[in-house]
Amino acid sequence: MAFGIISALCAMVMYLQTLWTGMPRKRWLSLAVVTGPAALILFRVHYRRAWMRRCANLVSWKA
Repeated sequence: MAFGIISALCAMVMYLQTLWTGMPRKRWLSLAVVTGPAALILFRVHYRRAWMRRCANLVSWKA
């Protein structure tokens, strides 16, 4: 019962995070329902890595 409540809260928070960052909603919401708070950690890591890749493509390291 407690895991269901926690998963529902994480899904709501995840929905707000995906709206704010522009990430795909269905995939992250389903992950949040299944894994609960671990999805928030995975989301932040995924977003950070995507941001770093995007910034690396903007900067050319040619000497």
